[in-house]
Amino acid sequence: HMRLRQVGLWENSGSKGPDRCSWKRGTRSDAHVKYTFLTEVEELVLAQGVPPRNKPGNPKYLDYIYAYNRDENEAESLFVSVIEPYAGESKIESIERISVYDESGKELDKNAFAALKIALKNGRTDTVIYCSDKDISVKAGSMSEFKGFICVRSDESDGSVKVKTFDAVSAM
Repeated sequence: HMRLRQVGLWENSGSKGPDRCSWKRGTRSDAHVKYTFLTEVEELVLAQGVPPRNKPGNPKYLDYIYAYNRDENEAESLFVSVIEPYAGESKIESIERISVYDESGKELDKNAFAALKIALKNGRTDTVIYCSDKDISVKAGSMSEFKGFICVRSDESDGSVKVKTFDAVSAM
């Protein structure tokens, strides 16, 4: 189970389990930030820190999230999470981490590749893919092929599809 430490002015507005937490921040009573962690973490620290003072325009404080694992057998960890700021109610129905496969159908390393299926309350479903090696063609969820760094495919409730990519060669 994750251990949570809160430092500073964060107000926990209710935990929904070991992998979901929601916080209120500031004076608006309906303003929230929900963090959904899709990687098992041992400890999570929410804190405020002072940013560098030699940069004009920096705010007085910045909010930070620090997550880590102490497993000595794990040389690397890919921390996967969804951060949703919202007023009133969350627009997300469900979030699921899904497997990423190469062209031959082999599941790829979860510390190097990640994909999420995010169902929204309005009927839209987003598939989000991250690849540490943008030269490998991958498949995940509704994406039949993606080669690049980051991809978001939005399947709308009316059947239309929108695809947004970052540093990509192809996306289908």
